[in-house]
Amino acid sequence: MSQIQVIPDSFSQIFNRFSMNMFFSKLYTIRSQKPSLKAIVFHSKINPNDLEQILSRHSGLEGFIFNIEKLEDTLFRISLSREIKGSYNHGILLLDFNESDSWVVYTNKGSYYVKHVVESFFDKLYPLISRIYFNINQMKKFVNVIKDEYEGRSTFTSFTIHRVKKQWKLSDRQKKGGTLILYEENADDELKKISKDYYLTINRLNFNIVDSNDILLLKSNIYRNGRCSLSYGDFNRFYYNVVLKIIEYGREWRSFYAKRERSVFEKDIFLNPFSILYSNDFSIHEIKKLSKQISNKYSCAIIHNGNPYFVANLSDYEEGSSYGITAIGDIITITPITRGTDVASWKLTETIQQILGDGIVRDVRMI
Repeated sequence: MSQIQVIPDSFSQIFNRFSMNMFFSKLYTIRSQKPSLKAIVFHSKINPNDLEQILSRHSGLEGFIFNIEKLEDTLFRISLSREIKGSYNHGILLLDFNESDSWVVYTNKGSYYVKHVVESFFDKLYPLISRIYFNINQMKKFVNVIKDEYEGRSTFTSFTIHRVKKQWKLSDRQKKGGTLILYEENADDELKKISKDYYLTINRLNFNIVDSNDILLLKSNIYRNGRCSLSYGDFNRFYYNVVLKIIEYGREWRSFYAKRERSVFEKDIFLNPFSILYSNDFSIHEIKKLSKQISNKYSCAIIHNGNPYFVANLSDYEEGSSYGITAIGDIITITPITRGTDVASWKLTETIQQILGDGIVRDVRMI
């Protein structure tokens, strides 16, 4: 029986990038029970050298206590605590700024600390710091990219899916929502079957990578919000084949969402919308759900929300971008107006998919 391995919460053995790579590689190539290493990828062009000054002026961080220590020009150690229900949840983070447009935050603390302290802390810094998002279609493609980088094959891949009943009836009492785990062999067929009755959003993908001799190379998972973890495997390969691939994926999709604001040239107005395609037409129930929930998250003017047909203008009050949204048939069309940045457009797309389930994000050709 394997023993629980105690890991220094302070990462006290890490004082530069070389020691970080050595420490993590040694730790996670040993077969023993230990907390996984979580790597959370954020997009930001802020230099962490300026972070402490920015945080000191930020008004939304009540309850957090933090201290930032510079280890190298692009590597920082952060002590971060938050008071929750009268007690402090404390941990040590490493902030890697090796890529000029992205931050990678490392921690080996549990999921409660990650969600309620780390992610909550950095999410409050939006739009200075923003997230990377996967939907189910993007996640499935991404794990194949990782598999190719390792020149191996994936095994025991599973999706953790959140499902919500589209429309409740008295006869549907046995059809419950909640979390569902689907394994790779049957995932596509099961997804098609249950998507008729449920909104589906992927939360996590768990996977192993093995070589041709079935020797384990990597045990990992990826979350829809840009977090990944290392449970077993060489840290350097994990960094280059998983973490950097998430950063590249983020750049690709930020490029997709970029430069879509309405423009005027010689009195002609040019729009550059994008859309989310679903497998079924929207019901009135779905339109009403979209109308209600999106109004809770954005400054929103509903123009029409029935028949089923939905039209609204909304603005991201934190960031300033504004959009026109229509939902008809099986398509949501999102049209950035006077301002529509890549980070705000991606966040809006994620918000809609959290309401209506994952769809296919695509460009819209204006004729």
